[in-house]
Amino acid sequence: MRYLDTAHVSVSQNIDPAAEGLQDNKFVQVDVAQVINPRKYGLSFEVYYQPSGAQKIRLGTFSLYPADNPGKFIVPTQDHVNREGSIIVSLLVMDPVANGVPLRVGIRRIALLGRQADGIASSRE
Repeated sequence: MRYLDTAHVSVSQNIDPAAEGLQDNKFVQVDVAQVINPRKYGLSFEVYYQPSGAQKIRLGTFSLYPADNPGKFIVPTQDHVNREGSIIVSLLVMDPVANGVPLRVGIRRIALLGRQADGIASSRE
């Protein structure tokens, strides 16, 4: 599991360019497995595709609701995720966080999903 907080706002996942069916991936799935947010600060996440040697592309956003509720979230690839690169997930905290208040989000997995969002394509973890 990888963790996001106010000091570490992004995680990335490399894409295996040899993965079978890479061009068929239609969604990025982010598995938010743990949320420590006792004051229920508004949390939003931006998902980007960073192709090797090119500028990153914003794929979309998702938010937790309620703000301390984990889950699996999908964002469409918009047919951009089709070669070597990485997926970046960035945490945006919508409210000022008071000093000493715990805020931590655990990301279990970032995966590419096929056309019906039911088959997971290979990606390096």
